[in-house]
Amino acid sequence: KESSTLSPYLYWGLLSPRVVYTAAKSAAVEWGIDVEPFLQRLLTRDMAYLHLRIFPDMARKSIKASDETPTGEPSKEVLVNAWKTGRTGYPLVDAGLVELRTTGFMSPPLREVTASFLTRFCRVDWRVGFRHFQEHLVDADEAIGALAWQTAAGTALVA
Repeated sequence: KESSTLSPYLYWGLLSPRVVYTAAKSAAVEWGIDVEPFLQRLLTRDMAYLHLRIFPDMARKSIKASDETPTGEPSKEVLVNAWKTGRTGYPLVDAGLVELRTTGFMSPPLREVTASFLTRFCRVDWRVGFRHFQEHLVDADEAIGALAWQTAAGTALVA
């Protein structure tokens, strides 16, 4: 399983990141499993909140001002609609977007694939995808989402 689906509980404060961290470390010792990738995701979550504190407009503006691009190109409307509905013709991308629309979840690696596809391959402004994910994700989080989308688009500090 690629996703713990704990993010909504972390977001709404029903789970503490410290409790999750401690439980993961205990599981690593008790069961001898590698929890480092999971802990890295937990760290990335906090890094996103730090970015939002430093760049309070990052959900609306590119962190790198030089990468600011015009939004809403009419010529890309058909492409964006195909992406949103999971009808791009690329099975992995389409599967992720169908999962998003039907369940409200998508694994982090698949989020990266679909975001990169839209921003890098289709050359669509990152805010279009960010808004779509914010509308459909059960665990939508402005800080994490904006940083993830800007990273995918190459407009974050560590893209």
